Amino acid sequence: MRKLGTIPFLCSCAVVAGWFWQQSQGCERPLYYRIGEIDDRFDLNKREYRKIIQNAGNLWESALGQDLFVYDPAASFAINLVYDERQHATITSQELSRKMQQTEDSNQKIRDLHDYWQDLYQSRSETYEASLADFQKRIKAYNNAVEAGNSKGGVPQAEYDALTAERETLDRLREQLDAERAELEEITQTIQSLQDRSNKLVATYNRSAHTYNALYGVNTPFHKGEYDGESITIFQG
Repeated sequence: MRKLGTIPFLCSCAVVAGWFWQQSQGCERPLYYRIGEIDDRFDLNKREYRKIIQNAGNLWESALGQDLFVYDPAASFAINLVYDERQHATITSQELSRKMQQTEDSNQKIRDLHDYWQDLYQSRSETYEASLADFQKRIKAYNNAVEAGNSKGGVPQAEYDALTAERETLDRLREQLDAERAELEEITQTIQSLQDRSNKLVATYNRSAHTYNALYGVNTPFHKGEYDGESITIFQG
């Protein structure tokens, strides 16, 4: 089982210190306490929990300039740590929230990639369209020259060689344009694939958000600690 973080426990234990300060204003006698029951599901031993309580108490003692807590294993006042459905709900909601954040982060990375490929497509597409327009003009000019020469019964050798060289150039340009068009199609497929992945992540996030709001969206009154005169029981970290 994963060990719970100490910072949330500090917040919970500070409740004890805060309660004691409120009850003992005007009295310089500190609270002698012992560690009571600790639920095994917290994966926390008494020595570790005592350290957490001391750290929480130090926050108040530094601010107030007086001792609040004194550990005494024989003290009658006990501090208990109970794992109940509220603690389970807290951990479950935190885990769900963490997964939602991971989904959101993953989707943002995909959106960044999508934008990169979209920009690349736009740039390559503009270059392709310009090259295609130039190619079509040269094809038209070549065909007109060939038709004009044929109508005259032929052309001089120099013009024939020039037309032959132009035809070879146009063939190479056609192959280059075909390659560029194929590359644009691959980029389009990449963009669509990224869009599909993003859509799935958004759907996953929305389902998780719906679940989170249904289970944890409404805050209910919750007391981190309960006091009965002889002990205080902390329920939530």
